[in-house]
Amino acid sequence: MKKKKILIIAFLIFIIIITFLLCAQIRLKGKTVITLNYDEVYEEPGYSSLFKVKVTNNIKNNKVGKYKVTYKNFLFKKNRTVEIVDEVKPVITLIDDNVTILLNEEYKEPGYKAQDEYDGDLTDKVEIISGLKNNQVGTYKITYKVTDSSKNSTKISRVVNVVNTLYKDEYESIDNNMAGWYTSNKQDGNRPRENEIKKYKDQNVYFLGPDKKVIYLTFDEGGNITYVKEIVDILNKHNIDATFFFSRNYISNNPDLMKKIINSGHSIGNHTVNHLSMPSLATKDKFDSYYSELKETEIAFMQATGKPMEKLFRYPMGEYSNRTMNIMKSMGYKSIFWSVAYKDWDADYNKEYSLNNMKKQLHNGAIYLIHPKCRGNYEALEDFINYATDLGYKFDLVKNI
Repeated sequence: MKKKKILIIAFLIFIIIITFLLCAQIRLKGKTVITLNYDEVYEEPGYSSLFKVKVTNNIKNNKVGKYKVTYKNFLFKKNRTVEIVDEVKPVITLIDDNVTILLNEEYKEPGYKAQDEYDGDLTDKVEIISGLKNNQVGTYKITYKVTDSSKNSTKISRVVNVVNTLYKDEYESIDNNMAGWYTSNKQDGNRPRENEIKKYKDQNVYFLGPDKKVIYLTFDEGGNITYVKEIVDILNKHNIDATFFFSRNYISNNPDLMKKIINSGHSIGNHTVNHLSMPSLATKDKFDSYYSELKETEIAFMQATGKPMEKLFRYPMGEYSNRTMNIMKSMGYKSIFWSVAYKDWDADYNKEYSLNNMKKQLHNGAIYLIHPKCRGNYEALEDFINYATDLGYKFDLVKNI
């Protein structure tokens, strides 16, 4: 009888121990292996236990790898695996995905950049596969491929057209008589020549912004003696975006400034290589030069900044023709003229002169043409910004017209 009692007591103790151990167990909710994308925040799925559990983890959600979340009480310990992965493909940016060259012309790489969210700049990892035959008229592809450290791959192709001539026969039937753009420099707050420019509305040509209290500041520069840097600082101080039109050499000579300008939110457009009259080059025998004026500037910008140039164009000396407008549109460009201009291409003009002209020509949707080489423009700019702002004007980029 005594032995039987001992067995019963022992059995009861066993049951109590088993129950205790079961209650002390740590039970994980959700999956024991969780996969998260790079930079995704880990959210604890939860657990259950009758006893206090200490949870620790070493997860770095900004670094690819396998991590453990540890759950521990006074008796038991469990782990959950969290794997941080990068499933985002890198991005390859081409300065131009459709290039045309002449038969037997040497192909010049316009430029490209590869960027990955996790690995950063992968440009030097890009593999180029070329099927180009520049000695044979036709359409070819150059393929660019890059793979990041997580084995995500991206491919993109550039089309290269090999032609006998860059000049299109359709251009020949379009009037190429040179015209010089000017504003009537009205000082009564009216929008100059508004009715005259309506005929260009389908040509990607802009002389004015909408009839609203918005101003578009644009700056043309190609020389080395200039106040561009100081002007950028003033614009940034007031959180105002503006558009700059630069020549190739100015871009190539100032790569750090180019990066600063675009990283500050401003736009940079094409002002050609040699500042020539474009209608003079819009002929069959000179069209190679026309094309080079634009493309060489684009390439210089890509080399300086690693980014493609925006398709914004300012005609040197404001000289244009119906043919050049058509050509620029076919190349994907917006041609940007102006509705406010004054004699400011000489460095000797003073602040009072510049400020007076900026104020008296103010009107809704005004596109200002300003030359940074003029010290008066630089010295007057901040006062003009304050003046226009007090009148309720805002500032915007011409690409947003």
